[in-house]
Amino acid sequence: MQITTGQNGNEIKIESSIVKVVNAQKSYGKGIQKKVVLDNLCLTVPKGSIYGLLGASGCGKTTLLSCIVGRKNLDHGRLSVFGGVPGDRRTGIPGKRVGYMPQELALYIEFTIKEMLEYFGRIYGMDRHQLQEKIDFLVQFLDLPHFDRVIRTLSGGQQRRVSFAVSLLHDPELLILDEPTVGVDPMLRQSIWNHLIRLAKEEGKTIIITTHYIEEARQASMVGLMRNGHLLAEAPPSTLLEQFNLPSLEDVFLKLCVKHEINDSHDIPTKIPTGTRSLSGTLRKLPLVSDLTLTNTAKRQKRGGSLVYPGSTAMAEDYSIQAISYMKAPEETEFQKIKRRLSMKKKPNSGYNDQVSPGCCQMTVPSPSKIWALIMKNLIKMWRNMAQLLFLFLLPAVQVIFFCVAIGQDPIDLKFAVVNHEVANLTSNCTVTTGCDFTTISCRLLESIFTNSSTLVMVPFETDELAREAVAKGEVWGMAIVPETFTKYFLKRLWSSLDVDNETLVQSSIQVNLDMSNQQVAFQLQKALHEGYQSFFRQLLTDCEFPPEMGDLPLVFKNPVYGDLHPNFTEFMAPGIIILIIFFLALSLTGDIFVTERRDGLLDRSWIAGVLPSEILISHVFTQFLVLAGQTAITLVFIFLVFNIKCEGPLGWIVGLTLLQGTAGMCYGLLLSTIFNDVAATIQFSIGSFYPCLLLSGILWPLEGMPWYLKTISWYLPCTAACQAMRDVMSRGWGIMHPSVYLGYVSTLSWISVFIILSWIVIKVKSS
Repeated sequence: MQITTGQNGNEIKIESSIVKVVNAQKSYGKGIQKKVVLDNLCLTVPKGSIYGLLGASGCGKTTLLSCIVGRKNLDHGRLSVFGGVPGDRRTGIPGKRVGYMPQELALYIEFTIKEMLEYFGRIYGMDRHQLQEKIDFLVQFLDLPHFDRVIRTLSGGQQRRVSFAVSLLHDPELLILDEPTVGVDPMLRQSIWNHLIRLAKEEGKTIIITTHYIEEARQASMVGLMRNGHLLAEAPPSTLLEQFNLPSLEDVFLKLCVKHEINDSHDIPTKIPTGTRSLSGTLRKLPLVSDLTLTNTAKRQKRGGSLVYPGSTAMAEDYSIQAISYMKAPEETEFQKIKRRLSMKKKPNSGYNDQVSPGCCQMTVPSPSKIWALIMKNLIKMWRNMAQLLFLFLLPAVQVIFFCVAIGQDPIDLKFAVVNHEVANLTSNCTVTTGCDFTTISCRLLESIFTNSSTLVMVPFETDELAREAVAKGEVWGMAIVPETFTKYFLKRLWSSLDVDNETLVQSSIQVNLDMSNQQVAFQLQKALHEGYQSFFRQLLTDCEFPPEMGDLPLVFKNPVYGDLHPNFTEFMAPGIIILIIFFLALSLTGDIFVTERRDGLLDRSWIAGVLPSEILISHVFTQFLVLAGQTAITLVFIFLVFNIKCEGPLGWIVGLTLLQGTAGMCYGLLLSTIFNDVAATIQFSIGSFYPCLLLSGILWPLEGMPWYLKTISWYLPCTAACQAMRDVMSRGWGIMHPSVYLGYVSTLSWISVFIILSWIVIKVKSS
């Protein structure tokens, strides 16, 4: 703090500035879409003052506040808070030294008032007794309902007051309030202003407040009037009213806007000319007013005395401005510029270098108390959304039921057309004989095929044309035509198998035509026909006292080394389905966490309160892991106990790999939610990544059926190695010592690490 003497002999204190902005520039977009939000803006907020920032919506107020709290960076210019760069935790921003109330509600609406305040109290490290006293005071002071009321049930004005209470909770040195009195009745609004004035005068708090109610800003010690990214004026309200001889700040603002518009239309330069000028002279000629201001008595004083340069505000105890004059700061010489730059390199915290992102290079150890606060917040949110929580636990059971019931079962009751020319009427004249009797063998063969199989249902037809027409219409899945002399030539073929003419071969064969449009159904038809014939022929040889093995192929399939002699498709797909269900259910748990919190302003508020990206990641991984463990248990219980899918290997390796895959999916969801800014984009990318995992991970079809290049790519997907490892444990009984199994573990752990590191990097970049 500097002290100088004014024209009237009074001592003037040049207050150290808490916030200092010099030539700030900020824009969004590029090219013709570029929109300038802050244009060479200069602003100084003295310690212990209330600074009212006034302006229409879209003039840049909220962007400026976001830069001050370190949530956005300037394109050009200098910005310091507490003498350092916003975002540098060593200066306390983000952290305890600032209380921030954003324009958004930025509250967890599932919480009660008390839970909301306790959450931020834990973040700020307040002890329980101090926190409870503060909660009681704020509830009474802001006329809030009972603190056990859920925020969702409050009115809009009451919710804004809860948001205001959060910013006041920890007695910060700097309060930044974005329209705190919106929706508040006049009596309470005045009470809030009285409290802010007391905080500034008695406790030395510095307050920056934006408001739509221009006249209420008269109570501020300093106001800044903004329009289209420019600061039109910065002075005590009383000074502005007297300089313009107008009754209200709104009239002053209007006049300044008109002057600014005229100056813009005439392309008048905004550079302040060299020389000494009074405030009134500057206002009349320039669209931008220096951040130095004069008192009402200054006009009556003889010009002269001390000079005050930009960046300091001359103030007396009652915030009135003494008789001083303004002179433009002399331009730096090249030597001075080099000297200043060197000093900035030595003191990166000085706050006068162009905006940087100090948080990117800082490593801070996560705080257990903050992690616990975040975990409690996540658990409360889950508990309050009970319907969603039950859905998350029931969903894996439903998916497993659908899979096991609908997939891998053999088709049944497939209609199959039969034309038997050996008998006049297939239904009444086809007599099935037993023993070593060779009368109408075709009837015996058809009975073995259709009666002993649940797959086929015989549909007799009189002519070949009718049967072929039924197949063409899709009424049956195929047709079989038995020749008129089938039994005669079949016996001839049987007894003279080494010397058979072509006619015998043709007349002893049943012609089969299938509908091959459905591969799985056609495969089952071929299988049923083959097994029916094998059963018929073995029984015929047995009845005639021949060894039944004479009817088999000269290939003897013994008990398999792994798996069953007659495997089913359900057992093949089950390992992959376990992986897929857990991975993408875990992804859905976390895929929208950061998106929704960022959209509602909650993420920014937590970051400004001092929460680290690593603390957020740890808390979400921990709480979502609890849900993941429940989903894993339900999935495996239904797979192994309800539907009796076989598991030949140690169950512990199955559980461990499933949990790791769920963790990988959870971390993948966190990564997507950090990258994308809206839920729709996150969902679309999640769906887009689902099908490559389903199709290329060996879940639906063996990897050996892929081209070599696609097979190589598929091994680098998150689920491929894990799916193969799961299948080897379940079907082959292998343990962790087998390369295939531990490769699945190594691959999963590697993907978890990649997702966490990328998430941390993205959060770090966005938070800084």
